[in-house]
Amino acid sequence: MIEHDIEKIFYNCKKILRILKVFFEENEPLTIYRIEKNGMIYDINRAINKLIEIGIVKKIDEEPNLYILNEENSLVPKIREFLKDIGYIS
Repeated sequence: MIEHDIEKIFYNCKKILRILKVFFEENEPLTIYRIEKNGMIYDINRAINKLIEIGIVKKIDEEPNLYILNEENSLVPKIREFLKDIGYIS
């Protein structure tokens, strides 16, 4: 995965950006393993918990743990639109 300019600007948030990118591109429930593999990132538990805490992501199942974007959160479509506008996601 090539580093995008937005990842350079928000360097300390790269994991969050990559997690969001995977969710927006996959658009289905995902395991930690699949997020890490598709986003080419690792050790994302803390970042996922942060996104759950602010309501961007929801944990929907256990064994295996599955996560989805919380489409009911008004920030999700705004984030999606912003990331599309800057060319980070398609």
